This record gives sequence, C-alpha cells and structure tokens, in this order.
Amino acid sequence: MNLQKPTAESSAEEKEQYAKWERSNRLSLIAIRRTISDYLKSGLPSNVNAKAYLATVEQRGLKLEISDDIIVQVALNTLPPNFCQIKTTYNTQNQTWSINNLIFKCDSEEKKLKSEKKLKSETACLFPNPHLTLERINL
Repeated sequence: MNLQKPTAESSAEEKEQYAKWERSNRLSLIAIRRTISDYLKSGLPSNVNAKAYLATVEQRGLKLEISDDIIVQVALNTLPPNFCQIKTTYNTQNQTWSINNLIFKCDSEEKKLKSEKKLKSETACLFPNPHLTLERINL
C-alpha cells in the first residue's frame, strides 16, 4: 500500500492513516535493511518505500530472508497503544512467538477491547450522568 502524502485539504483521518503507514513503512525498511549485508546495501536506493526497496532487491537477484522473529518484533512495534498488554507480555517472557501466535493474541485482544468498549457504551446509556453511580442511588 502506498498512500499519497496528505495535503492541506486532506481530512484528519487521511493524515492519521498516512502517518501510521509512514511509520510502518519506516520500521519495515529498518527490518529489511538489517537482513542485508553492508557490502550489498551500497547499490540499493535509500529514499524509497519498503515495497520499492524489495523490488530493487529482487531485480538485483539478492536473496533476502526475513526471520519470523524480526517480523514479530516489527509487528509489535507498530501496534497501537491500546495493545500495550501484548507488548508487555512478549517483553517479559523468555520465549519468542510465531507470527500465527502473535496474530491470534492480537485478534483476541481486539475482541476483548471491542467488548469492553461496547460495555462502556451500554453503561454510559444506563448512567448518562457520570456522578450518578449505583452506590449513590442505593441499588
């Protein structure tokens, strides 16, 4: 995915989406460059996105293997702040996760966050006044 750089007329959502893409692209480039020997990097472009960089690597016939550990690490670094529990769990364990394991954990966390959001929304409908709680109305 290659998004167009936002303009002054772009919506806040478009600008935010571009910023997320740009960060993800930057982290991907870092991961890709880590896997290539220094002496091979000199002929590769330095100001392109990850997709174009990989295309150049492929054209030059270089073999590029990115380990699952690097992919998991990049994916963890690009998760939004509300997934911090997954990052903390990964960093405190002395084991690595597979890509599928990370996807499963992220999917579970996303479902949990959605159900919590729904519960908060339903609670807000029941108690529109934040100062009115169950204890105050003696239920």
